[in-house]
Amino acid sequence: MKKHFLLFGAILLALCTGCQSTAGFSSKSLSGATIYEYPAEREETYRLEAPDEIEIGVIPQSEINRTVAIRPDGKISLPLIGDVFAEGLTPEELAAELTEKFSKYVKNPSVSVIVTGFNSKKVYVIGEVYNQGAFPYTGTTSVFEAVEEAGSFTRRASLGRVILVRGDLENPMVIDINLKEVVKRGTKEKDLNLQPGDIVYVLPNGFAKAGYAVEQILFPFTPLLGLGSSLSSIQAYEQAF
Repeated sequence: MKKHFLLFGAILLALCTGCQSTAGFSSKSLSGATIYEYPAEREETYRLEAPDEIEIGVIPQSEINRTVAIRPDGKISLPLIGDVFAEGLTPEELAAELTEKFSKYVKNPSVSVIVTGFNSKKVYVIGEVYNQGAFPYTGTTSVFEAVEEAGSFTRRASLGRVILVRGDLENPMVIDINLKEVVKRGTKEKDLNLQPGDIVYVLPNGFAKAGYAVEQILFPFTPLLGLGSSLSSIQAYEQAF
């Protein structure tokens, strides 16, 4: 989590510098990125990692069926065959391996593997949404979809400027996205597909910024009490990290 707090610091730096190119990270212009500039990089297939949860079905031996979580060592434990390494495999690859192993004990087994908990990969949505936090990454999530997963925009949100922070601590990328046309006209080329670990920050609009400024003047101790707005949260993060 600390990695993502540090990447959040990159957002603050971008805001302070007007999102112009800054040493240590790159950024897009304020006009908003498009999927043509940042083509979809969706995973061809989902690969399992700890602590993903998977449902395993074995026909005709239904008593073997299990829902298990992949352990930190990358393995799962099943009746008859014991420990099996699952991390890094696709559900189909794991099903094929389990079919081979169960065939020693079950006649003509048919094994299915279904991911029931996408727990290993996350995206983060903060700012002017109703439910800030971490959300499962399933390989098919766009920026707009992630915002909807977070309860959608608040009335204080700036649809014209949503910031996506991507990459590692040494070379994070800050991308400005204009979701106005996505929201109002369904123009999907203005949306971007997310990658694991991405941070989506929905900025406050001009009226909200003015209101937050007044709030800080009238209630200077609000951030310390944990009762403040998104701007208060930003200031608290900045002080902590």
